[in-house]
Amino acid sequence: MRMTSADATVHPLPPPPSRARPTSMDEIRPLAVVDVFSASRPNFAGLIGCSRDISYAMARSGELPTIHLGSRVVVPVPALRKMLGDL
Repeated sequence: MRMTSADATVHPLPPPPSRARPTSMDEIRPLAVVDVFSASRPNFAGLIGCSRDISYAMARSGELPTIHLGSRVVVPVPALRKMLGDL
């Protein structure tokens, strides 16, 4: 018996982490820093609803104040709140 594509079981792959976890200011206020992008933690990209590429481009251009902690690129929460007008 020959197997056709209709007989094959399709296992969907999880989506790549190109979308940030949705984040609110209430989650960010008590933190010292947030990641520029993270699929699992509160982060800048999820807060403003932009992609990973846009958030890292903002960090590279200096438009977004960042600190490098090892391999992580993070945004200080006080600077982020000031930037977004949430004082």
